[in-house]
Amino acid sequence: MRKSIVVAACLVAAAGCKKSDGGGSGSSAGPAAGASAGSAPGSASAGSAIAGVGATAGAADAFAKPAPPPKAGTIRPVATGKSIGLMVAKQPTWVEGDFACYLAGISMQPGTHAADVLNNVKPGIGDAFAGAGVDLDTEIQAVGGMSCAASMCIYAAMTLDDEAQGKRLLEALFPAGQLTTAKDGHQVATVQGPNGKREIHLRFIPLDWNGVVVPDDERPQRLRKATHLLFLSADDAGKPVVDPFTLVAAPDEARARLAALEGLATDPRGRCVEGVIAKSASFRPGFDLEGAQFLAATPPRAAGDAVAEMMSASRGLDLEIALDLSKAASKADVEGWVGEARSWFDNMAQAAASPEIAGMLRLFIESSFNYKIDGKRVTMSWKTERVPRAQLEKMDADLRAAGMTP
Repeated sequence: MRKSIVVAACLVAAAGCKKSDGGGSGSSAGPAAGASAGSAPGSASAGSAIAGVGATAGAADAFAKPAPPPKAGTIRPVATGKSIGLMVAKQPTWVEGDFACYLAGISMQPGTHAADVLNNVKPGIGDAFAGAGVDLDTEIQAVGGMSCAASMCIYAAMTLDDEAQGKRLLEALFPAGQLTTAKDGHQVATVQGPNGKREIHLRFIPLDWNGVVVPDDERPQRLRKATHLLFLSADDAGKPVVDPFTLVAAPDEARARLAALEGLATDPRGRCVEGVIAKSASFRPGFDLEGAQFLAATPPRAAGDAVAEMMSASRGLDLEIALDLSKAASKADVEGWVGEARSWFDNMAQAAASPEIAGMLRLFIESSFNYKIDGKRVTMSWKTERVPRAQLEKMDADLRAAGMTP
């Protein structure tokens, strides 16, 4: 997961960059959140603070009404004034994404539904959801994952009638006889791995929305429809089973983590995906990664967003990736990294796309990109509102001259 996010930062920068405003320096959104222990859901104590994030979220606390602790065996989402985190982990790596953004992406191909995509990956998966009465287009609200002691810890937020419906879904997804019930009631699927038996632990965890004030935005309002988390952990058979409740940040810590991520963007409404990445050695020659934060948001369309206007979209796109390095990077360092990524993009585009399509992609990526250096932090930013209208009009004319419909 960590490598995928970092690689994405470099790939999106591939087509080039605009020099940083103010000569390559600016304000920082704060250090990346890191690892720590914390209290499990339902505990009133704050536990140990997440590294780099204060124990309270300031004004964000106003979005949690006084409420009793969550019911045992449930997880309570946390809210700020602009977003919701369904299962905000205290782990050094955590990511949560809004499924509505994925649906919006695949719907750019008319008639495409999530079930179709899953059936293409593995025939029958989409049909299994449908057979259990789960509509992938309306009843999957978010997906996420975090680092943990197992080889995999991921989750999906779903809208279910009850846990019985969830069990029917698992029975449809796995061959008959493959599921067993553990002592605490969760389901276990044993499969053959490359090095022996592996166990997939699956449990449906109810969401407790008591006291959570949902922001007045269509994306959080959709997330509010989630009733359960399907939490999945997988590891070699016989290894200790992960307790998902030990991974969740205490409420104040969770709101602080969300607020820090929201601070990356000018307008974080319409969250698509957000998260934190753990430290990693040898991120670039001479640089270790001390941690990273990222946020992709789709705020209401800005007045000057020609890209959103061209697509008749009501929202723009803002992707922010903040890299906290072991030492300060120079402008030459960052320009060099971007140049390497640009060369990679050119080689890839030459082999995979027509010159017109490659040029269009390069225009979007290069014109929307900016970076900022502030001490040991490098923030890479892409906003559709940065793309000049004149360049879009030229692209439109070039595509039409080549006999292509923009």
